[in-house]
Amino acid sequence: MNTIEQTILKLKSSPLFYLFLSSRELFHTNFWFWLSTINETETIKLFSSTTINSNLKFKREHNQSSGEFKSKVDLYITDSDNKKIVIENKVKDFPTDEQLERIKKSFGESDTELILATLFWSKEISFQGWKVVTYREISEAINPSKFSSKQYYLDLISDYKDFTLNLAYLSEQLDISDVYNFAISVNKELYAQLNDIKLWEGYQKLRASHLLLRFNKFNQYNAVASYSINNQKATIDFLVEVTND
Repeated sequence: MNTIEQTILKLKSSPLFYLFLSSRELFHTNFWFWLSTINETETIKLFSSTTINSNLKFKREHNQSSGEFKSKVDLYITDSDNKKIVIENKVKDFPTDEQLERIKKSFGESDTELILATLFWSKEISFQGWKVVTYREISEAINPSKFSSKQYYLDLISDYKDFTLNLAYLSEQLDISDVYNFAISVNKELYAQLNDIKLWEGYQKLRASHLLLRFNKFNQYNAVASYSINNQKATIDFLVEVTND
């Protein structure tokens, strides 16, 4: 079993890690888009079992609207039969119900497959109408030889496969609970490890967003909850409307 320290060393051994640091989610979305330029069908198989026909079109950061609902999705795929696949990519935290519902409604009544690609996941969480694909599943589905015979491409895709799997290993080693126990003072060793690879604030977002997801499941008083990251610390705010009734 790898320790967090060993997993971090494996991540840092790949040059892809240093590209990943500049823009976490966009880095992966761009890599998937690049894979689609090599082999569209194999790229879709990483996320969906839907049968796609000819004239495939992949689009990054697609703007979509239907009535009052607007959204921007990370990756949008269509074919000649007007089938639609939407991929929302989450690396640093969990999406909210409101965010995913807004995306769903922005496509109106159209038959669209909605896929959430996520680094972190918890089996207790579900989003209606969305299929979840984890980064571990994406990594395990990648077969470099099905994308190209060029040695450089094979090496690059193999490196991405290993890199993504190590990211998944790291995510699985981070404890996620319903307790606000993720301040720096609680675990200084973890802070040092994650801050060294510029992932501490991402961990704060992850824990805070998970805590709010759990809170909203039992939010009987309709409190408005939100979080922000300030000075590498997650601050959670709760707003409750008080009436004279």
